[in-house]
Amino acid sequence: ATAPLNKEALHSAGHIYPGHTELLAQLTNTKNYAMVLYTDKLKVIHVTTHIALRKFLDTLNGERIQTVIGMADSFLRRVGFDKPRIAVAGVNPHAGENGLFGDEEITIVAPAI
Repeated sequence: ATAPLNKEALHSAGHIYPGHTELLAQLTNTKNYAMVLYTDKLKVIHVTTHIALRKFLDTLNGERIQTVIGMADSFLRRVGFDKPRIAVAGVNPHAGENGLFGDEEITIVAPAI
């Protein structure tokens, strides 16, 4: 568990990381990592961390989605869920509406799932 971190202060101190998620990953030599938000009612794991929305679509890929789904399954099993139910959020409004608002769900997200 981590506390909020002021990224500007981190950078001003010479630690050039997007956030502590990436910092902790480097310190522990971890290749596959993700940010998890966890409450009794809702658990969320992010496919990306600390990236501008404009860059998000350029980095979205099926391999990363599969990796994060696997990490989510493993994490939920470790914390006591025998059969985790994992929902994957759509990227575009209305999850693309069959290509009307973008085709990332058709070309990237659904095949990865």
